[in-house]
Formats: sequence, structure tokens, C-alpha cells
Amino acid sequence: MVNDVLIMKQFWILNALVSLAAVAMLQSAAALDAENLYRATVVVADRSAGELKRGAVVAFGEVLVKLTGDRGAASGPAGALRKRASQLLLQYTYKSDPRDDELLLVAEFDERAVAAELQVLGVRAWGKERPDTLVWLIVDRDGVRELVSGDEPGVVGATVLERAARRGIPVLLPLIDIEESQHLLSAGDWPGITSAALALSARYRPAAVLIGHIREDTSGYSEIRWLLQVGQENYSWQQESDIVDLMLDDGVDALGDALARRFADPLMLAQADHLGLRVLGITTAEQYARVTNYLENLDTVANLFVSAVSPASLELELTARGGRAALTQSIAFGQILAPVTDQPDSYRLVP
Repeated sequence: MVNDVLIMKQFWILNALVSLAAVAMLQSAAALDAENLYRATVVVADRSAGELKRGAVVAFGEVLVKLTGDRGAASGPAGALRKRASQLLLQYTYKSDPRDDELLLVAEFDERAVAAELQVLGVRAWGKERPDTLVWLIVDRDGVRELVSGDEPGVVGATVLERAARRGIPVLLPLIDIEESQHLLSAGDWPGITSAALALSARYRPAAVLIGHIREDTSGYSEIRWLLQVGQENYSWQQESDIVDLMLDDGVDALGDALARRFADPLMLAQADHLGLRVLGITTAEQYARVTNYLENLDTVANLFVSAVSPASLELELTARGGRAALTQSIAFGQILAPVTDQPDSYRLVP
């Protein structure tokens, strides 16, 4: 009898939490997702049906790059879908580009239809949970050093953000405070800049850091030195050109390629495991909603089921697309749940 009462009480608590969660979920959003993966904006000549079809093909090529992380995706098996790009459109609209007075086609493709087509072709899509990259951009021009920040991105920052959006990779420009600006303004040469930027990056806890130092001479010719740090791996290279925008695009493409090689492994994405998960420290309906909504919105999670609720924890069962490694990776990107080191498959809600 006592056991029956306890079981009924547990399910009453669970049902109450679920009801309250429906409201709280409206205020909870998955963190660090790549946005608009199925949308692309391209230049078109006019609003004719023929130009719409051509624009849809070009836009779908960009979407394939974002979905797979592979710049050569359009020339692979998925490239055959470009011929039917207009049939995969969900919606589209036109707008004018005020900078060049060009007509732009904004094409959004049907996520379910595209995903189904890619699955038939055996093409694995990179999930929307992707690592954030902190981007430091330092510009030396006419003897003056400028720092590109999130609140004042300028032309340089806007170019990087636009290219990153086209590659489907989330990037952050730091909100540089007085202390950070002093460190970077007085950093001197390239070794000093990289040391200062990497040290300042620790407070942001990004998955990757990209540092770009732009030096422009009086003739307008520029040099950019890059350093990309992904985990414990470093990549560095240098470019010279009189077209800064193209070098910035190349830098972001190098970032996208490196992230895709590391985090969009087709072999890992092909796995699927049934796992149990425990989340500790759940004491309110809002926390319950935050956790369940976050996990349900991960691309790596399917069939989420709350198996038990206690005053201190949630017990969950789920199917992990890509297996345990992919799930662990997705959760790490979100910075919503922190692993409990001495308890396997256990996490604690990050304040």
C-alpha cells in the first residue's frame, strides 16, 4: 500500500511538472544552434520563373554546404538534388540589396523533404548543434590599431559574420571591455597578439578561437595572419591581397572546413545508441522544462522519455543519433549541462 502511494505521488509530481513545463518551454531555447541552415540568399536578374529556377539551384548549393560542412557537397551525391531545387522550396521572397542595388532571392527549402532526400542518398547532415567560435579581429591601419567588437563590428566584422552565416557556423565577436582593449592594443607584434587573445578567450569558454591580424599599408594592400585553435590543435596561415573581403571570406571558410573535419564525421553520425541519462539538481518546474526542452531540440536526440523524477534528479532514456560520443559533443556545445565527473552519464544543470 505504501509503495502504491509513493508511485502515485511520483506520477502526480511528474504530471504536474509536465503541465508547468509547457509554459516554461516557451521561454527556453536551445543554445548555440546554427541558424537558417535551410535558407540561402542569392542574386537574381529578375523575378521571372526561369530566373527563380536558376536562383533556387544556386541557393540549394549553398544550403548543401551548410548542411554537410563540405564545400564540395554540390559535386557529390547530393549534387543531383540541385536539378529539383525549385521543387524542394518551402517558400521564397525577394528583396533589394541597398549596397549594390541588386535583386536578391531569399529561398527557404523544406527541411523534412530535404532531410528525407539526403537520407535516401546516404548523405549525412551535420546537426544544428555546432561549436561556437570566438573571433578576434585586430586591424592596424595608418599607425592606428582598431579592435573589432560585437557591439561595433564595422565592415570587417560584418563581412566575417555574413560569411559565417553562409557556412552555417556560429561565431561570436567579443564585447571588448577596457581591460581587454588595453591588452590587445599594447600586444605589439603577432606573437603578442595571439598570446593576449588566447588568454582573454578563457573567460568565454569557446570550442574554437579564430584570431585575425590585418595590416593595411598606405596603398591599400593588406596582409592577414590567422591562427585557429580548435581544442588542442592549432592552424596558422598568412594571406596578402588588395581585396580584404576575399581574404576574410577565405579565413572563415578555413574555419568552417576545420570544424566540419572535426565535428561532422559521417561515420560517427551513422551510429545510434539507446542511452540512459541522469540530470542532477532539478528542483523546480522551470529547471525541468529547461532540461527536457533543451534535450528534445538536440539533433542527436530522439525518443526522449522521462523514466523517473525525484526531488533531486531526472532519469531519462533516449536514442542518441551518432551514439554516446555525438550526444556528449552536442551537450558540450550547449553549455546548459555540465558532466558529473565521478558519475557516468550524469549531468548537472549549469546555473
